[in-house]
Amino acid sequence: MNLALITADWHIGSQDYDCTEYAINQVVDIADSQQVQQVWLLGDIFHKRRQESLFVKLARRAITRLAEHRKVLFVQGQHEKTLKTPWLSAICGSSATHAHKTSTLLNAKTVYGLDYEDAETLQIELEQVPADTDILLTHQPWKDFMGEDRGSAWFNQVPPAVSLIATGDLHQARIFDIGHGQAVSPGPIITQNWGETGQTFIYILREPNILEAIPLKGRIRCSYMDCRTMDDVRAALEDWEKAHDRGVCELPASIQKSALRIAYSDNIVGAFGEIQHCVGNRATVIVEPFSSSEASAGRSEEAAFRASVVLREGMEGCLRTFYRKDDDTSLQRRLRLWRAATTGDSTTVWNQIDQEFKAKGLE
Repeated sequence: MNLALITADWHIGSQDYDCTEYAINQVVDIADSQQVQQVWLLGDIFHKRRQESLFVKLARRAITRLAEHRKVLFVQGQHEKTLKTPWLSAICGSSATHAHKTSTLLNAKTVYGLDYEDAETLQIELEQVPADTDILLTHQPWKDFMGEDRGSAWFNQVPPAVSLIATGDLHQARIFDIGHGQAVSPGPIITQNWGETGQTFIYILREPNILEAIPLKGRIRCSYMDCRTMDDVRAALEDWEKAHDRGVCELPASIQKSALRIAYSDNIVGAFGEIQHCVGNRATVIVEPFSSSEASAGRSEEAAFRASVVLREGMEGCLRTFYRKDDDTSLQRRLRLWRAATTGDSTTVWNQIDQEFKAKGLE
């Protein structure tokens, strides 16, 4: 028996509307074909707290279809969370049930939900999870996934009666053993940046607590970050072409143009022309020439890594990553600078942050 479809982090309005729409349509079709009893939307369905009409229309259409034959439960993530009426309640009405701090039955199982909360509030709310809860739906940065310095709580803080934690926030599809059961993160329905893996999934929960990952199709994305010779460039293009030709026929016309990112040594004569000639208009191409010296190439790779951290984890994650070895006082001072810069008159504060980064060689 197929109990539930588990999905999270749609991030409607973030980027690539056509790919997002195609992925959402697949989610709806899978729910129908698998005949699930419930659908669990685990937060960050929208990318921002303010929505454009096009994004509202897409969400309403999808959730209305999902709710035709089953119950749809949702929790809020930090990207979309409002303190009053949640967006999905406002635009979908009774088609979507806000599961925050409420219990719902699924066969003989009790399902309980928690919206994204800050670490202090989360500790309190985990202590208040009803004792008869079998499944917890939430959207949190768990320490077990993210590390002690970035997460808000450990899985072992969840009441032991809970046999399944279904969580959004982590942009990876993962199943984690929590001792008294499992935690599942479905990950996003489309990749949000180059730092994320290309394949995306939803999960189906079957009786008794069996999880099956079902892959979603999407725009083809290929990244090659260390082409040192023209042979490397040609090998990367050959690999991209195989991936493109293999997958493009299965995609709608709106997302058949693939995405190609290629970094190559700036001493390769004719590299850019070779890329243009091979790719034509079949892909959106990002080229990143790097210095031909080994030292500079190393710095280029490090810069790419730093950029991916900022994109994936935000400024706070960046600070925590690169100042990990600093004493707590130093780290907290930098975090306070960043938070002040995002909430008030930021010119002076950003100058201070700039000086901090220059001092560490992170400019």
